[in-house]
Amino acid sequence: MAEQYRPQEFDGGSVNQVAVDWEWTEVLVTKTVGLVDPDAMRGIFRGVMRMDPSYVPCSLVFIVDQSVLGSGGVISKVDATTPEDGLWEVHGHWNTLPSKGQTISVWIKLDREGYATGEMEFSGAEATDRGNVVPFASIDGLPTLPFEVVHQDGAWAVNGCFPAVLNVPTLGAVWGSWNGADAHTGKMSIRVILPRGARELILPFITGPGKPCVAVRARDSGYKGSRVEIEPESMPEEWQALVFDLRSLDLSDDVVEIEMNESGTEWGQWAAFATPRAR
Repeated sequence: MAEQYRPQEFDGGSVNQVAVDWEWTEVLVTKTVGLVDPDAMRGIFRGVMRMDPSYVPCSLVFIVDQSVLGSGGVISKVDATTPEDGLWEVHGHWNTLPSKGQTISVWIKLDREGYATGEMEFSGAEATDRGNVVPFASIDGLPTLPFEVVHQDGAWAVNGCFPAVLNVPTLGAVWGSWNGADAHTGKMSIRVILPRGARELILPFITGPGKPCVAVRARDSGYKGSRVEIEPESMPEEWQALVFDLRSLDLSDDVVEIEMNESGTEWGQWAAFATPRAR
């Protein structure tokens, strides 16, 4: 489909005419930052598009350069009090990292004739703490454990995460704090009955692509002894698993309480968990 369109020239100062419906414009990659893992296949892009101030753009952008580099679905208007009206912040994910100084094509959908130019900044995927975070695939075969919800406030709800991540059939029950908006927050606590001889409690977990915003604590259900807290780095919409060493909890019985406190109100700040497991 991309071959039906011809990307327009972009020299940093020109105005690119963009027609109604799907059409091309181009943006300049100003820098690539935060490359914790140069081989990472996922990351975040942020940018500013300058558009005709007389209309509101549709909230879907594709970054394309022969193949799909990534996509974004979040567009928000820059504060109207700024000297330049018509500026929009664009956020999303990349799958292949473009280099600094590269001009890339943007396939953008607008609601009427206008113009769009812009610049993008790309950053790498955050490195996770491998001491207590493991890939979901490594624990996927473990049996799930029943759990009881003992506290829930704010936006936490069943299947309350970004819908696109509910694509793993073995997750079991899923609770999330997104529930329709990144700005939603809240706390949630569950109790898990451990099988005899369990050494580790494992909680499938995922976050949005924004800054870290959630703390997860495990402790004895009688509020005795020590507790273990994990503050996971961003896991950009890819299921991982938090691993709690039960030997460090000084348990008085076979019941553990897990509390999740999600406090992020900015773009991409949400969290979700799935049915716990143990080994």
